[in-house]
Amino acid sequence: MDRPTLSRKIYTKRASFALAIVFLIMGGLTAAFSLYELREASLLASEGVDTTGVVVDRSTSVTRRSNGSTSRNYHLVIRFTGPDGAPVEVNRSVSAGLYEANRTGSTLPIRYARSHPTTVELTLGQTARTGKIVGFIALGFGIAALIALLVLMRGAGAQRRAAQEGERRLATVTDHKRIGKAKSNRWTFGWDLGSTRGRSGQVPNEALPEIGTQVAVYVDPRSGRGWWQGDY
Repeated sequence: MDRPTLSRKIYTKRASFALAIVFLIMGGLTAAFSLYELREASLLASEGVDTTGVVVDRSTSVTRRSNGSTSRNYHLVIRFTGPDGAPVEVNRSVSAGLYEANRTGSTLPIRYARSHPTTVELTLGQTARTGKIVGFIALGFGIAALIALLVLMRGAGAQRRAAQEGERRLATVTDHKRIGKAKSNRWTFGWDLGSTRGRSGQVPNEALPEIGTQVAVYVDPRSGRGWWQGDY
């Protein structure tokens, strides 16, 4: 009996593969931001200078999300005297409450790093807290990526085992289902072995088998799950 040729499709066509990639990217980005915040927190803790800054400008901006909703961002431009006596200006994103409490000309306490005066925090310890919170979020993404990878390896392992060791059986095509928009050329079809049912991966319209015809399916001897030969 001819066996299907295994390809990368048994990994890359799975939802768990896409989820693992997304979680890894998000985990990497949040981990990098966490390390950046913790480095700045360490700098402020070791060489922080407490002083008073003056609000010289304030502004708001609106960000539109992908779902159509919007969020408002608040910024204060603060000027203070640096370690060498020269004026330093920083533009900081702040909460709505802090923005409303400070008008142009208002003064507020700040802490800056002596070796890098533009490294500033307006609330003592806030930089370290942000770094830790983002670090926990990065850890969560890492755990989610690991779970997605485990699901991927388990599913792909069963599909590989079906191709290499499983029984080849003929299943009846039961239905067609379009994927995506109404004019999409991507379809899946359902199949029935009697004791086992399943669905194919994506199939172009021209390769879609007719309902009622028979297709070859390979069944995993351990889990009993089956895969259409075109899914390889």
